[in-house]
Amino acid sequence: MRTTQIHLNGSLFVLEEKASQALSEYLHSIQQYFHTHAGATEIMQDIENRIAEYLWEISEERGKKVIDSQIVMEVIQSMGTVEDIQNSAPIPISTHTAETKKSIKKLYRNPQDKVLGGVASGLAAYIGTDSTIVRVSFVLLTLVTGLGIILYLVLWCIVPEAHTISEQMQMEGEDITLIALTGKIEEKNQQVLSMKERNKRVRYRLIILGIAMLLLILLIFSIWSAVIHNIYLI
Repeated sequence: MRTTQIHLNGSLFVLEEKASQALSEYLHSIQQYFHTHAGATEIMQDIENRIAEYLWEISEERGKKVIDSQIVMEVIQSMGTVEDIQNSAPIPISTHTAETKKSIKKLYRNPQDKVLGGVASGLAAYIGTDSTIVRVSFVLLTLVTGLGIILYLVLWCIVPEAHTISEQMQMEGEDITLIALTGKIEEKNQQVLSMKERNKRVRYRLIILGIAMLLLILLIFSIWSAVIHNIYLI
């Protein structure tokens, strides 16, 4: 039996030749699909990390040191294929989270909803409650015992921030599949577009406000000059 060694997520896996070929073709099809997306490298890294987790979990569970084609096919079935993405109906952003298969949550700081370090919103996502409740709890704990701010700073230091899309999905307890990942990318793109549009409106308002302030200053200066001129004439 011929075998091949591959590295995924910093781990070394030994695969049967046919299993290695099937996995390589699968990863190539994903790379071809996502190569035009912004952050394609990050997306592929997230996918490879999840595949590595699957391979490690299944091989450990079955006590197999060499991964065969059956295990690879199970991983592909769990992750989904490019064809699954192309044949699936678009998931509305408002219902994406509710319809996504849940997995074990991981604690991260949430950069998408933060006042200081994203600790409260990340903790809220982990325990499944509203971030406002957690923030109020930190404030009350600080006022009553003085420990709230200390606990917040400690968590800020030791809890990593959810930088990648897969980390944000793990923070929310969403299973990383190709369909779920694609939905998350679309959601992120929509958020970026909304933010750009909002920033554009804010920029226009600031320009208008600046022009208005400049005209007001000129008007006040003109009135003041006229008053001073009249005083000198008197």
